[in-house]
Amino acid sequence: MNSDITLVAVDIGKDGALATANKIYHMPIKKIETKPARYIFAKDSKGKKILIKSGPNKGQYKQKIKTKAKYSTELDIELLYRILDSQDTNNRVLAIELPGNTIGNSARSTGTTFMNYGKILAIAELLHYKIVSIPANTWKKHFNLPANKSPTINLAQLERPDETFISERGKLYDGKADACIIYKYYMEKAHGNN
Repeated sequence: MNSDITLVAVDIGKDGALATANKIYHMPIKKIETKPARYIFAKDSKGKKILIKSGPNKGQYKQKIKTKAKYSTELDIELLYRILDSQDTNNRVLAIELPGNTIGNSARSTGTTFMNYGKILAIAELLHYKIVSIPANTWKKHFNLPANKSPTINLAQLERPDETFISERGKLYDGKADACIIYKYYMEKAHGNN
């Protein structure tokens, strides 16, 4: 690896990742409650509210959930900031994949991807990274990788044998693999390393 730059390669999206020279991080996300649970009083067979007779809630009416809380996952910008800020300050470069063709994705999914892209760019700008946008799938063409995930994961495993790209239950960490190959692409194509 070339030590005159500090490169972070990014595969955007909630299942994406950030690849550095020494480690690949899952995209940091957090769970946010978007709608709280709704409770109603529990009633007995006669329709009367049930009074709690013992314990710390003694004397209060028993409640039950009418509708469960709803959650969404969002990019954890604080953790993302800490990851990017922890990198060496020597010629920082962020190689980020541009959001690609969104045919088949919902408007919400497309909106979330572009929002996350903007958040990542803002943090990189604040931390004085040189930002290099890589058009979607350009790096795949460079390595003759097809659209399916397996060849990308196989190449990433060859590049980083100490990293895990498949979970114990068989889940593919394709975001980690993509970030790894984007890192390799930048070092080979844009920076001249093999």
